[in-house]
Amino acid sequence: KYPDYTAVIPTAFTTRIYLKKEEFIQALRAASVFSGKTHEVKIHIFPEKKKCVVESRNADIGEHTSEISCEGKGKEFSLSVNYQYFLDALGKIEENVSFEGNSETTHILLKGSVSKGTQYIIMPLRSY
Repeated sequence: KYPDYTAVIPTAFTTRIYLKKEEFIQALRAASVFSGKTHEVKIHIFPEKKKCVVESRNADIGEHTSEISCEGKGKEFSLSVNYQYFLDALGKIEENVSFEGNSETTHILLKGSVSKGTQYIIMPLRSY
């Protein structure tokens, strides 16, 4: 018998935004050029301002910041993630993206904005 995987999928979120998949992928790929060995990029969510900022820095190479538009509601927060996890998930989603989370230390739920299909749980990185 399989374990109850639904127990790890959050049911309530303080922030939910909707992003255009291709814009999000382009922002992550651009930021990936400047990420370090951990593939870390920072994502800043501003639902009330209808924007999402993706950035990365590397002391040896430089830094990059992309701003993309989004729709949604909730509180502002920032988190550090491994961009490769997002790109892997986005490669399987065939529509625009729903990005749901509570804070910079809790997991993110990534899924298609319309369909009830596959869902991805992505854990943030700890930045010190």
